[in-house]
Amino acid sequence: MSNQVKLSARPRNEAGRNAVRGVRARGAIPAVIYGGEDVTTNLEVDKRDIENILARAVGENILVQLEINDGQKTTSRLSLIQEVQHHPVRGEIIHVDFHAVSMNEEIDAEVVLEPEGEPVGVKTFGGLLQQSMRLLPIRCLPQNLPEIIVVDVSGLNIGDTLHVRDIKLPPGVTAVPDEELTVFLVSEPTVAEEPVVATEEAVAPEVLKEKKAEEPETTAEPKQIRARLSRVDHATIFRLVVGLGNPGRQFVGTRHNVGFLVAEELARGAAISCRCEAQWDAEVALFGGRLLMKPQTFMNLSGEAVANYARYHRIDQSEILVIVDDAAIRLGELRLRPSGSAGGHNGLESVLIHMGTEAVPRLRIGIGAASGVLTDHVLGKFEPSEIEVVEGTVSRAADAAEFANAHGIEAAMNLYNRKQ
Repeated sequence: MSNQVKLSARPRNEAGRNAVRGVRARGAIPAVIYGGEDVTTNLEVDKRDIENILARAVGENILVQLEINDGQKTTSRLSLIQEVQHHPVRGEIIHVDFHAVSMNEEIDAEVVLEPEGEPVGVKTFGGLLQQSMRLLPIRCLPQNLPEIIVVDVSGLNIGDTLHVRDIKLPPGVTAVPDEELTVFLVSEPTVAEEPVVATEEAVAPEVLKEKKAEEPETTAEPKQIRARLSRVDHATIFRLVVGLGNPGRQFVGTRHNVGFLVAEELARGAAISCRCEAQWDAEVALFGGRLLMKPQTFMNLSGEAVANYARYHRIDQSEILVIVDDAAIRLGELRLRPSGSAGGHNGLESVLIHMGTEAVPRLRIGIGAASGVLTDHVLGKFEPSEIEVVEGTVSRAADAAEFANAHGIEAAMNLYNRKQ
């Protein structure tokens, strides 16, 4: 069950940006508690206290007993940490939302499903374990809320599936979704054949480890750009915009999550927020007649969520724009392409394999070359000296995605594929 922790808080009476800066300057984090019978209250909590709570947490659900001291009396309010907002690049906590709950009323929550054991179909026959649902929507009393739910997958053979109905739930916990939904399956090992694409990139595929310097981009004159714009007659070119990254607090602000940062920048620009949809294992939002998606499958399995979502909505591969990081491109530079190989990027490769084609448009964002081990580089956070460049690049990448949607990828390539 989820452990209940205590956290001291103080009412926050001032509002506005200057007041929020003052809160952070004294080592506190702005917060709010809402829901329940009491009124919504602005709070501040000690930065070190909330960081320690989050660092010790095993799952996504944290039950907190807030002790709110206004200088005269202390009021206790039971709550769940509903949302933790981080700085998009620095990764530091900038705001916390608490949702008030009652010990006598059931709540709806989502719990991480964690596979345990090695399936016999994987161990003996070389199959692949696929997880189609990472978060399980549940209903229970707060005191029965589990941190995670461990699912034994060791008995699965090739072709076997494990459904919601097969999950052994803790006492007092009820699963909300259809019990027939598939959670895990073991598929046969497959060897993906590289599709033949009649483009220059297909003849000379990108290789991340030994990538040659790219040829200078051809910059079109303004008249040429306008000529291209006049030929585009689609109201929406990309029906699905996908930012790739890894879910979880530990990956916030890492280089590999630049795709998430751009997706979040697009959401902020449209004054919307992504919501988690467990059946797709993704965070999604509708903006400007398009779908915005952040797969929650972890980077290397991104293609499963993207392909399933695209097929359900009947979205062609040419109507998808995938936004990814690229260590072979200098920090701050952008590269738009209508097709091509994955260039060593596992997340993009997963998308191409599951879509069955390399003809998937992508926007690659330079994160700079690795000075040591590539994995450590992409999963590491940006250096303080890089923050300003990254913030500007994320904003420019969001502009590039919008421009490509409005005017076509060729026009966007001419405008944004320039060396900085």
